[in-house]
Amino acid sequence: MPRRKANTNVNDGNALCVWNFIMDDALIDAYLHQQTMGNRVGGTFTTHALDNIVNELKGKFPEKTIDKEKAQNRMKNIKRAFTRCYDIFKNGMSGFAWNPTKEMWDAEPEVWKHLIEAKPEAAEWMNKSIRNYEKLVQLYG
Repeated sequence: MPRRKANTNVNDGNALCVWNFIMDDALIDAYLHQQTMGNRVGGTFTTHALDNIVNELKGKFPEKTIDKEKAQNRMKNIKRAFTRCYDIFKNGMSGFAWNPTKEMWDAEPEVWKHLIEAKPEAAEWMNKSIRNYEKLVQLYG
């Protein structure tokens, strides 16, 4: 039986791009910048905005294989986590305060207990930070 030749081309468009906090920060800042520039129409970023975002990220991280699809997919993942948190706290939960230093919601244990009884999905955010929360509120809140 013939053996398949291993794909040795690591520079193709499917190369894995491992994102880190610094890259996430740059991605969110690039999206915010494009929104400020008016390159978001009806809640959707224009093709021009996405090209600008990718070019900015490639300039900051030339060793990474970043393309439009990878940038959009990463932002979808960030937005998904943000939305789960935002949906719980968006109406100003009594007893809770956003702590920008810890990047998480703060409350007394008893307040958390009552919230988790009402919304079990809130337990995830008791000890979990969400980076760039304020910026994500500007983008998606």
